[in-house]
Amino acid sequence: MCVFTAIALAGGAAGFGAGATVATTGLLAGTTLGSAALSDAGLLFGGYSAYTSYQTSKQQANVYDYQADVNATNAALREDDQLRAMRRNTSTQIAQFGALGVDPLTGSAPLVVADTARNAYYDIFNDNFSSQTERNTLTASAANTRTSGKEKAVGTLIGATVKSAERYA
Repeated sequence: MCVFTAIALAGGAAGFGAGATVATTGLLAGTTLGSAALSDAGLLFGGYSAYTSYQTSKQQANVYDYQADVNATNAALREDDQLRAMRRNTSTQIAQFGALGVDPLTGSAPLVVADTARNAYYDIFNDNFSSQTERNTLTASAANTRTSGKEKAVGTLIGATVKSAERYA
C-alpha cells in the first residue's frame, strides 16, 4: 500500500466518511497507475531512442564502407590510367629515339626508358599506398561507428530502465 492510500484510510477512520476514503484511494491508485504508465512510456521511448541511435550508427557505418569501396574502385581506375600513360610515354620515347637515328636498344636510350617506367611505377605504388591507407581508415571508422552505436543503444536502454525503476521505487 502506498503512503497516500494509508493517509486516505487514516482520514476515513478519522470521520471523513467511507466515501471520501474510497474516492481518495481510487484517485491515488489511479495516480499510481498513471505513473506506471508514464514509466512504461519512458521505457518504451528509451527503447525507441536506442533503436534509432543504433540504426543511425549502422547507416553511417554503411556510408564509410561505401566510401571505402568507391576508393578501391577509383584506385584501380587510376592505376590503369597511370599504366596506360607510362606505356604511351615509353613508346613515344622509343619512337623519338628511332626518329633521331639512335638505336633505342643500346646505350643510354634503354636507361631513359627504364627510368621513365620506374618513375611511373613509383607513382603508382604511392597512389596505391595512399588509397589503401584511406580505405583502412574508412573501414576502421565503420567498425568503430558500429561498436559505438551498439554501446550507445545499450547505454540508452540501461538509462531508461534505471529511470523506470526509480519511478517504481
